[in-house]
Amino acid sequence: MGRIEGWALATILALLATLAGPAGAAEPTGDVINFVETGDGRIGGNQPWMRLDTNGNPVIAYQESGTGIIAVAHCNDPYCAGGDETVSRPGEVEGSGPSMALDPAGNPVIAFQTADADLGLIRCDDPDCDGDGDVLVHPDAHPEMTIGQLGVWLELDASGNPVILYSTSHWTDGGMPRLKLLRCDDPFCAGVSPLDVLGGAAAYAELT
Repeated sequence: MGRIEGWALATILALLATLAGPAGAAEPTGDVINFVETGDGRIGGNQPWMRLDTNGNPVIAYQESGTGIIAVAHCNDPYCAGGDETVSRPGEVEGSGPSMALDPAGNPVIAFQTADADLGLIRCDDPDCDGDGDVLVHPDAHPEMTIGQLGVWLELDASGNPVILYSTSHWTDGGMPRLKLLRCDDPFCAGVSPLDVLGGAAAYAELT
């Protein structure tokens, strides 16, 4: 699952099936685009990243329009229909370029560039990121370095620990972007040091 650059959040749900009908109706079979909505209206967001939970329902991490806060929308059906999706703002932290994975319990883990150009990591303790026990850490933060400007990519290893690839740039290199890999040996990336994985110039970061 990767980033869909330049698309509005509503278009993530393209190629699903026609608008969900009334309760008990047969599932649609055609392609549609739905707006992702809550009781307060349509969700405005940038830089979306999507995963599917075990029921096939979309979980979407994005930068909230207007506030710049990292938010999570968890749809309660495969089509995000009905205007009653769950939206949370774990940590109430500003950032950009979120990359998300779901742990074995279906809880979102999100890496992103913070407003201070550090690497941020949010680890939710429930599938909706309701905020009661969510953890925010900064596994790589340097005042003289810009982190994640050209991309942050997160995966979880077999133990559920984050593996994060991201770009960095430093004034001593003339601002040339380089790739770094952070391989954590615990769920919260405590006490680890990122490795430079590419000595020359780097473009957009991506794990495949």
